Amino acid sequence: MLSAAARNDGVTVSQSLDAQHQQKIDAHKNSDPANLDQAYLSTQVTAHQQAYELFVAYAKEGPDGPLKNAAVKMLPDLHMHLTRVQGISNK
Repeated sequence: MLSAAARNDGVTVSQSLDAQHQQKIDAHKNSDPANLDQAYLSTQVTAHQQAYELFVAYAKEGPDGPLKNAAVKMLPDLHMHLTRVQGISNK
């Protein structure tokens, strides 16, 4: 849904990770197995917060079109995911 909306708005979606996100994956691959769960969970909380904030901003300020409509439509699900990952993190 999001890729199609981006295409319809003329936005090119990268098919690969940028260096910053690849470094995070590499760090998880090389992390101590005893600490992997907590490190992964911490990364997920941050990623979900950033995604939610990005979609909120685009839903409010982005240009009208399919991509903005997709952002608005996805906000409730993104908020639910953020709430759940925060809940898991607080256990």
